Amino acid sequence: LTYGYKALRKDGNVVDVEVHDAVTTFKGRPAIIGSLVDNTERKRYVEALQDSEERYRQLFEHSPDMLFLISAKTGTFIAMNPAVTQQLGYAPYDVLGKSPWDISPEFQPNGRRSKEVAQELMVGQAGAPAKRFEWIHKRKDGSLADCEVSLIGYRFHGEDLIQAIVRDVTDR
Repeated sequence: LTYGYKALRKDGNVVDVEVHDAVTTFKGRPAIIGSLVDNTERKRYVEALQDSEERYRQLFEHSPDMLFLISAKTGTFIAMNPAVTQQLGYAPYDVLGKSPWDISPEFQPNGRRSKEVAQELMVGQAGAPAKRFEWIHKRKDGSLADCEVSLIGYRFHGEDLIQAIVRDVTDR
């Protein structure tokens, strides 16, 4: 059996303790074997890790820029922040599982197909320097948005991912 509680050390400090005990027999009689582990530092580490995760989640959720996470393997969106809905009008179910060219006009201003250009930009991005470029996205209502895009590739748990930071610069 394992459980935790707070214990008072000889020096008067309170510590988080994890107790491990088991029932056994000793010299033919029932006995309990137990051990105590001071988990104070481990608990502080876990709390700090949770705080860090929450801080980064808040940054993602509250960024005024549109943030997308793209699987480099499939070229599809696997995460997006609320700014995408606010600025382009797409709900997560409209975007997740689709590709950047699915929310772009068929052609970019240079006359090239959005799909072709996007695929070229995403190839080999993991570990490569960030790329910054201009892009036209199509809002859900069909209107166009001039955007500035930064692509940053990285590896996470063995998977190549691409983070796209997208800023609507239509008003400029």
